[in-house]
Amino acid sequence: MRLEGRVDPAPERAKLVKERMTLTSDRDWLAKKLANPRFLANARAEMVEKDRAKLLEPEAALLRLDSAIERLDRERT
Repeated sequence: MRLEGRVDPAPERAKLVKERMTLTSDRDWLAKKLANPRFLANARAEMVEKDRAKLLEPEAALLRLDSAIERLDRERT
């Protein structure tokens, strides 16, 4: 699907890159938390599982954002 004429690519790309940075930060924070042996030893099992499931959300969103950014970059050329 061509985005030409529908979306101004520069601001849209900037928005997506900013969102990607936020998601990357969230993902890294959760990964660090789950890699902490103290957290794993003290947290309830339900909490650990919940955080592991939450870690999948930014991963999936990052894949979608990368695809959208790539699409915008292709449209500009």
